[in-house]
Amino acid sequence: EGWRVWDKQEASFKLYSGKQWRTIMTDTGVVPLQHDHIITPGAYNDTTLTIQDRDIVLGITARVVTALPAQQQWKLGVSADDGRYGTQIGGAEGSTNIGVSSSPQAYYGQTPVRITAQSGTLSSGQIRLKLFLFRLTLPAA
Repeated sequence: EGWRVWDKQEASFKLYSGKQWRTIMTDTGVVPLQHDHIITPGAYNDTTLTIQDRDIVLGITARVVTALPAQQQWKLGVSADDGRYGTQIGGAEGSTNIGVSSSPQAYYGQTPVRITAQSGTLSSGQIRLKLFLFRLTLPAA
């Protein structure tokens, strides 16, 4: 667990979780981060999937893993714009969303990904999120 390797065939860095290998960065600098979020009661949930200071977001994708009650619709975004990456997303199990930034969106501070009820409040369910971003690094000293 915790091993990192360079996959020459896929041109990407991989991280071993103890159960499986997952891509953590490609040679283009694109970083896909995945997180399963269990819904807690409220009008919105700020997830632990967090955009870091100076990350450049290309988009966020989502899949409903466990249905929201009454297949409630929801929005995907951040606190500044709760529907930036999708609105009126279905709450049925297997529903998906591909939220593309209209242009690469830079963030200047830690920003959690937010799930918001389209109307009413959230109560339960599970949503798998995948965040695609560029993370710039400084040149070697």
